[in-house]
Amino acid sequence: MPYVTLQSGRTRGRTGEMKTMARHRTGSVKVEKGGFCARVIYVDRKGALHQMKRRGRTRAQAEKLLARLCDGLMKEGVENPKGSILKEKDSVWARVTYIGSDGKRKQKKRRAESKTHAKELIGELLDELKDHGAESLEADRMTFGQLAKRYESGELVPALYADGHKIHGRRSLAAPKRFLKVLVDWFGARRVRTITHADVQNYRVHRLQQDSKRRVERDRDERKKLSVASVNRELEMLRAIFNYAKRQGWTQKSPFESGKPLILKSAEKERERILSKIEEQALLAQCVDRREHLRALVIAALDTAMRRGELFKLRWSDLDLHTGEIHIRATTTKTLSERIVNMTSRVDTELRRLWEQSTKEPDALVFGVSTDIKHSFTGACDDAKIKGIRFHDLRHTATTRMIEAGMPMGQVMKVTGHTQMKTFLRYVNVDERATRLIANALDTYNAKLEAEFESLKTPAVN
Repeated sequence: MPYVTLQSGRTRGRTGEMKTMARHRTGSVKVEKGGFCARVIYVDRKGALHQMKRRGRTRAQAEKLLARLCDGLMKEGVENPKGSILKEKDSVWARVTYIGSDGKRKQKKRRAESKTHAKELIGELLDELKDHGAESLEADRMTFGQLAKRYESGELVPALYADGHKIHGRRSLAAPKRFLKVLVDWFGARRVRTITHADVQNYRVHRLQQDSKRRVERDRDERKKLSVASVNRELEMLRAIFNYAKRQGWTQKSPFESGKPLILKSAEKERERILSKIEEQALLAQCVDRREHLRALVIAALDTAMRRGELFKLRWSDLDLHTGEIHIRATTTKTLSERIVNMTSRVDTELRRLWEQSTKEPDALVFGVSTDIKHSFTGACDDAKIKGIRFHDLRHTATTRMIEAGMPMGQVMKVTGHTQMKTFLRYVNVDERATRLIANALDTYNAKLEAEFESLKTPAVN
């Protein structure tokens, strides 16, 4: 039976037992303003003093909480745990004192509805301390804004590589930091453990109703709603933050783990725009003078299906102009797998032209682009009267043309760097010309079937 102190503060037991209380974990129920509080004060094996506290409504409830605390401590190897019940004012609190991860003495305090409730809270806090450590208790009042700062400093850092493989960090930080800012604006003041599935669902609905300002013509701005894909990228960031918090022991569950799925990839609108041959000629006609740097980039994107980042990071040491091979380093690819792409004749011509104009340094960038080309590319498309094309659509166009040229899908995937067929098929698009060819092929096939059917109806002549 735990060591109990009466409301008056007078104790049951011998004086010698009182002197040994500081050397063991001790429980107590302390009552404030008419309530009771169960409290445990103890010294751990390292000699540090700790205290835990739980609030309850009645003395009987406090005694049960105290017994549960002491039983749990004895299972952890604490010898002769002792407790006390105190009465102060009219509030009932549950409190746990412990040594934090920084080695300092700390306490966790929670208000209870009754003394029994306080005892239950003490058990819950002790269980949390035992199962998840001090980090979990310390994060009890952590806000999402505080969590976001820790995530940013720990995860949103420049990529680190070892033996050509990324081991930590991110290659691109602009978009993740933009997503993080939006999430902090919405959830920043909320305690991490209070954010529920419904809260995330409300955020999703709110974001899908927001306007996205996108320039669609040179002299006019058009407002449109945020796409499902854009909101999904934000939700993926939010899910990653909660998973990070779980790994650190700051929370035991994520709001994404309960309820219906919050990230619906099936609802995303896939890009189906590809560049026609006529549009290609009109676009290349605008890649002159101040936009001359775009010409080689556009041709390379259309004939190699390389990603924008792969093109931007391409160095002269990655090229073999004698064999016509382009070696794409693993550190520049999305899948972290190196591959080789061969040059078409016009890609070879453009790259040789750039080589003659270059400083001939092996580590120099082939296209001389270190930042985005969105502004110049959009301007070229506007002047060419081409609507709805983004630079990444050139990769879609290249992939589609390779399939139309009769190349097997497996070989095309090797060239494009795709590892999943489902993802690859998103890049195989058809335009008006292709659908016409398909319809003509079906007409020819149907005519052949009709001819065979008619021949079966005609009796053979002996």
